Amino acid sequence: MCRFPSSGVVGGLLFSEIARMRLELIIDGMVAVHAKYAVFQALAAVEGITRAEVEMGRVELEMDREPDESAMSAAVEAVGFRLREVRRLPRTLPML
Repeated sequence: MCRFPSSGVVGGLLFSEIARMRLELIIDGMVAVHAKYAVFQALAAVEGITRAEVEMGRVELEMDREPDESAMSAAVEAVGFRLREVRRLPRTLPML
């Protein structure tokens, strides 16, 4: 089994910068196109999120720290939707 350090240099980048956590959020109530933008803007205020790809009823996130599910839920609820489920996705490494 190969173990990577939690920090260090890999290909000129800090390893902590490239081994990000990936999550999938399942969101109830997104039925109009404006919902994608509203959810994206709401999640932009949550610390640790480095990338968000929003689709109807689903968001894929990359985070640089452990997720704060209560903060994500509160952000989504603030724009009128409900965070139903948070799923952890396999991590991916960029091509060096």
